[in-house]
Amino acid sequence: MPVRSESELLQEKLDACVAKLRKSEQQLADTQRVAHLGSWECEIGAGKVRWSEETYRIFGLDPDQVPASDEGFIGRVHLDDRERVKAALRQAPQEGIHNLQFRIIRPDGSLRLVVGNGEVVHDTAGRPVSLIGTCHDVTEYHMAKEALGESEQRFSKIFQAAPALVSITTVAEGIHLEVNAAFLKTLRYERGEVIGRSGLELDLWVDPADRGKIVQALLEKREVREHEVLLRGKTGALIAGLLSAELINIKGKQFLVTLVNDITERKRAQEEQARLAAIVQSSDDAIVGKTLDGIIVDWNRGAEMLYGYRASEVIGRHIRMLFPPGASDSFEDVLEKLRRGERVEHYETERITKDGRILAVSSCISPIFDGNGRITGAATITRDITAHKQAKEQINLLVTRLAARTHELEAVIPELEAFNYTVSHDLRTPITVISGYCNWLRSECFPSSEEPCSVYLDEIHQAAERMSSLIDTLLDFSRLSRADLTREPVDLTTFAREIVATLQVAEPQRRVRVEIADGVVVKGDAAMLRVMLENLLGNAWKFTSTREEAVIEFGVTTVEGLRACYVRDNGEGFGMADAERLFSPFGRLSGAKSYQGFGIGLATVKRIVSRHGGKVWGVGEKGKGAVFYFTL
Repeated sequence: MPVRSESELLQEKLDACVAKLRKSEQQLADTQRVAHLGSWECEIGAGKVRWSEETYRIFGLDPDQVPASDEGFIGRVHLDDRERVKAALRQAPQEGIHNLQFRIIRPDGSLRLVVGNGEVVHDTAGRPVSLIGTCHDVTEYHMAKEALGESEQRFSKIFQAAPALVSITTVAEGIHLEVNAAFLKTLRYERGEVIGRSGLELDLWVDPADRGKIVQALLEKREVREHEVLLRGKTGALIAGLLSAELINIKGKQFLVTLVNDITERKRAQEEQARLAAIVQSSDDAIVGKTLDGIIVDWNRGAEMLYGYRASEVIGRHIRMLFPPGASDSFEDVLEKLRRGERVEHYETERITKDGRILAVSSCISPIFDGNGRITGAATITRDITAHKQAKEQINLLVTRLAARTHELEAVIPELEAFNYTVSHDLRTPITVISGYCNWLRSECFPSSEEPCSVYLDEIHQAAERMSSLIDTLLDFSRLSRADLTREPVDLTTFAREIVATLQVAEPQRRVRVEIADGVVVKGDAAMLRVMLENLLGNAWKFTSTREEAVIEFGVTTVEGLRACYVRDNGEGFGMADAERLFSPFGRLSGAKSYQGFGIGLATVKRIVSRHGGKVWGVGEKGKGAVFYFTL
């Protein structure tokens, strides 16, 4: 085997290094081509420029025809970017070039976007000797970025404009990454209150188990479609929705996109329809639906009760089946009004039942509209007014009779007034004569008061005076029914105090404790109400005369929800069996005969209270006092 010389071995190593260098250069060229990244070098001050193969390709130039030069480079730069690039090159020996973006125009007229970078190389003395750098063709990247930006903008617009509630959340925790405007508006949240928080934290899920079921279904089937859920808004309002969801990948991570169509109003409408249907079916009124041609399509329980037909017996038949034979009915006019969209109220007519009875009915008929506003039929609500009409006829008859009776009474009133005048005049005259003769006889014939005849004369005189008072009382009582009644605020407290003061002046020796409530004001006729109080307080004063210390009280209370005034005393009282008789004229109890009076005071009270539309009653117990209540 021949021995190689040292020079041969050295040449072999040199060839191997050259081969590696060429391979590295080829790899670098391939890498630059794939990355669209060219390199360049410029000797500072010498004007020598070297471009890599990829740099020539980026500029669309042939390295055999166009030598690398600063002028050749500047000549390819777009005019709008040229001054900016020249300024950067002037500063390059000191500062280098950093992400200089500019456009170039190739010889074929195509436009490319390039990003240039360069660094300064210094010699051992620190002097700048050259610039080396890269030029990166980012045209496709920029176009892809713009396309992606446009796509993202379109997605964002669609995302935000969607009428449904849209959200993007993490799969496991349900943390919200993004929500749309409809989500915020419907649930009444601000964006900052939602982003970064989970639905469970916000208490969105009325049933928290719903989300777990949705995630489980997604993991198994990859999608969920129109799953009915109930959400809770910020204010606590409930939102019914149909939820659809999918899993998506963003930068290698899985997220959950949820879309909820708000069906709250639809659910409410359905519930309202169901409620109305239930009301219609349970109504005691007859509710009948029919077409505009009069064909029956709906028949509720009230109609079954009224007419006696089951729904299966009438559906599909004409409404005329309910018309009595030979009846003249304006039903065609009614249908015509309904076709015009008019409502017919209080339509009174007659109808016949399954068993042949003729009913007087009152109906309210309304047009029925579809979702587009077209009239598709009519609904009739009918009520049996047979008894009402009979009662009305009876009332009319009674009113007629009452009017006749009133006329008779009005004719009698002048006669009664004449009778009252006659009684007053004809009775009072002889009584006055009797009293006068008694006084004359006492003074002329029997001057001594101890003589028996004088005593008899006194009794006759007192009886005459009593008869005169009785006449006045009866006349006053009769006038109460005919006197005009005025209504004005009346201070009963003041009246009561004045009346009691008068009673105390008449009998100052009596011990009477009187309690009168303050501020008792009612509305009525002042003169009549004073007479009423005079009788009530006068009775209390009279029937407590046997008590060592009498107690009389006037006040206000509430009885069965009504404001009632009362007069209470601790006098003789009465048995409840006699309570009603107290208010009858001359209705005196046996024990009351020893007290002065005619037994007409409480009858007067009752008549005054009745004139005021009120009620009076007494409660008592023998020997334990009494209380009289009245309302106005």
